[in-house]
Amino acid sequence: MLCGPVGCGKSSIALGLARMFRKHPRVLAHTIWLSGAELSAEQPSSVLKRLKAVQEEALALQPCLIVIDEIDKLLPGEPASESSSGEFLKAHQLAELFGDILSDNRFRHPDAAVAWLAIAGSATGVHKAVRVGGPALFTTKLEVSMPNAKARQEILKKLLAKRRVRTHKLDFASLAASTEGYTGFDLQQLVSRAIHAAAVRCLHEWQDRAAAQASSPSFTPPVSPSLSSPAPSPSSSSAPAAAASQQQHQLEVFVTGADFAEAQAGFVPSALKDLPLASSSTSWEDIGGLEEARSTLKETLELPAKFGPLFSQVPLKLRSGILLYGPPGMRGRLLSLLPLMNLAALLGFCLEVV
Repeated sequence: MLCGPVGCGKSSIALGLARMFRKHPRVLAHTIWLSGAELSAEQPSSVLKRLKAVQEEALALQPCLIVIDEIDKLLPGEPASESSSGEFLKAHQLAELFGDILSDNRFRHPDAAVAWLAIAGSATGVHKAVRVGGPALFTTKLEVSMPNAKARQEILKKLLAKRRVRTHKLDFASLAASTEGYTGFDLQQLVSRAIHAAAVRCLHEWQDRAAAQASSPSFTPPVSPSLSSPAPSPSSSSAPAAAASQQQHQLEVFVTGADFAEAQAGFVPSALKDLPLASSSTSWEDIGGLEEARSTLKETLELPAKFGPLFSQVPLKLRSGILLYGPPGMRGRLLSLLPLMNLAALLGFCLEVV
């Protein structure tokens, strides 16, 4: 079972694994891909019929890899509210039937070369009948974590190389540090936005150069630039001249750090999209006094967020909640307007103001 947050690359890992098994000369495995989100919209009897058909197909085409994407939507765990109790009962029924199918086939075909791979946001979000450590339908759990600074730097380089875009004075280390908390999907979207910003900037620069040359006595109306043009035919007698003209009028796009800064403006990473974040212009300099309260908030929220790896190695139990209280007119509510409210949401911290 592959577990991890949205956009961290679980599906890409599964696709790469399936491709490797399919092309390996000693394996040549067949792959069956199932979508848990699509199956969850069907009736339990239809899902059961589909799973039985998949199991028979896998046995006929073994070795075979069966991938169930988003299994936590098909077989969710216990609901947090009573409104989802109906879905949980359906998932409980499906989980038992699913377990019966696998147990029966394992008993009848103990040497079958059939492997199951499930993809979920978290192991606890999957029904206990199938999660790792329960009755053990899935015996191994692999946690796909968020990419660290070094991994983000490598991902950015590979994404730009794949898009065949040149860079100019781009500090990848600084860029990787500014994308803390970004998933692989977020970095892919960021690169696309940066390339778009670079294309717009380069086009404006070309237009400015053309406008400046318009006042020259030897001015020739420029040809509209293009990002890509067909190469001239080698058999043409005017091939060198055509190539020179093409190189002169082709818009050359390169990405800089300013393009990535523009791409990050207004961009919300996947990890923050479901969090109630607030914006505020209040800073520490706007608050006078309250030294003890300010020190406590900094030590509890700001410093662990800025120096997470360092605090993770400290054998101390940090505070899990803070209550700000005081009579009307005090600065307790002003403190709550700080960006610390966003840090509290990110860290799952309880910050209440009364």
